Amino acid sequence: MTTPPAGPRTENRSDLASFLFDHQAGPDDAIAYWFDGQMTRAEMEHDASRVANTLRDCGVLERQPVVHIVESGATALTVMFGCWLLGAVYVPINGRLTESEISAQIAASGPAAAVARHARQSDDTVAWVLHTPEWEWVGRPAACPWSGELFPAGAALVMRTSGTTGTAKPVPLRHDGVAEGIDTVLSSLRVNRTDDTRTARRRPMPNLIPTSLALWAGIWNVLFALRAGSPVVLMDRFDTSQFTELVRRHNIRSTVLAPAMMAMLTEDPDVEELAPLTMVRSVTAPLTPHQARAFR
Repeated sequence: MTTPPAGPRTENRSDLASFLFDHQAGPDDAIAYWFDGQMTRAEMEHDASRVANTLRDCGVLERQPVVHIVESGATALTVMFGCWLLGAVYVPINGRLTESEISAQIAASGPAAAVARHARQSDDTVAWVLHTPEWEWVGRPAACPWSGELFPAGAALVMRTSGTTGTAKPVPLRHDGVAEGIDTVLSSLRVNRTDDTRTARRRPMPNLIPTSLALWAGIWNVLFALRAGSPVVLMDRFDTSQFTELVRRHNIRSTVLAPAMMAMLTEDPDVEELAPLTMVRSVTAPLTPHQARAFR
């Protein structure tokens, strides 16, 4: 494996980047899977460092916002950790929005840089980092220095509210707040695990995440899995046949699903079983009793 390029410090970090770099997986162990591929921990560390260095070469500094137009879960992980290695603030935008919606969210975010498969703006007021299918990262600096307002120290990412009760609003989240919330849940799950046979060091079950990493539900479940020492299984788009195959392939016993995903699985005549899946947590929207009964 190629040594990560010199650049952002990756040791003794106290921010969310440590969730990747302190992961118990070995360098050659897969840490992320998707339907037709996978990435080892060393590969992800290497590519996250390349993203950080490309952003830095484009003039991006700590506490500046970096927009990422999310179209792939694997790319989202790489860019998110790359931003955090640099100390920048990660701002995901759903790549499934219309071009006008994406442009509006970029403008509203006022980023120092944007990461995407291709640039969305004709002017050069924003630096662009473009990624190719071959995992190359190409930087295009802005024509003039960024003049926006820095985020407070410790800011990690910005999520937008759903907009169901009004105009969607940006919500900054801090490294320490996200980490504390995840660690609180993990500590409650581990409080009674004192038996040696149950605490033996072994790779835990992968965490299958069928939601987009442009959404907080997707990002939180990725960070939760990595903090727990699990690899992640990503889905860029929810497909019932791919979901059932990933459950079988990775021996998934628990996962999260949005109510709409449960309905798709319930109504698909080709889905006859979901073994070995035994537990599902509903996310992103209310689950009606009727939907729950039908899915069960």
